[in-house]
Amino acid sequence: MLMICAAYFWSGMTKSARASGNVRIVSDYGFYHDNFFDFGVVGEVENIGDVAVEAVNVTVRFYDVFYEEFAVKSRFAELNVLLPGRKAPFEITLYDSEGASLVRHYSLSVTWTDLPSGKPCALEILSSYSYFDDDEYLHVNGTVKNGGTSMANAVKVVATFYNSNGTVVGEAYRITKPNFLNPDQSVDFDIKLSYLHPATLVASYDLTAESTEYTLVPELSPLCFLPAFAFLILFVLNKRKNPHSDFPC
Repeated sequence: MLMICAAYFWSGMTKSARASGNVRIVSDYGFYHDNFFDFGVVGEVENIGDVAVEAVNVTVRFYDVFYEEFAVKSRFAELNVLLPGRKAPFEITLYDSEGASLVRHYSLSVTWTDLPSGKPCALEILSSYSYFDDDEYLHVNGTVKNGGTSMANAVKVVATFYNSNGTVVGEAYRITKPNFLNPDQSVDFDIKLSYLHPATLVASYDLTAESTEYTLVPELSPLCFLPAFAFLILFVLNKRKNPHSDFPC
């Protein structure tokens, strides 16, 4: 992990800083007990730094009623690469056989590796909708497209589920079939929320996607529309010149 470093120069005593990634665990994370007496922690990580990061690894330390640590588990976030400002969900489960019934407290920490080269944006979620099946499982269906100039391999669509307060209550993903997409090719996906999560608590969801080569094209929100307007014009003009150019992240 690279930390922000500053260099001082005797001439004028000027200060310069190198750009760096900075990953935080979003405060609105949750936990659950399932029907198998397991204990799960589910939440999101966010890159609030200046450069992209990869291999974001979340560690949960579990403590008993006496605040004694008795178990440690780690897992990577669902996206391998996080561009600045992007989020990705994580879920870590302590099983009954590992002492889940002893959990009274837990703490979280995160590590990562800076990736200044980033990853180009080319995947697009064209549409999505949710529904409950006959067994009361929550599904999110949709279509993802490769808008890049080369094949997208190992295409993965990730869903993060929130309750009405914005707390993460579940996450799930689907590797598309086929799991590779040629340029301009699209494919449907079906993400199913695990029975471990109470689907009745879900009030909203967010989708993202990643492949070996690409990440998701960012969506423009009303808050960033005005400052992004000039950039959007340039992007549209560029696309007219080269309709298969990758979206510059």
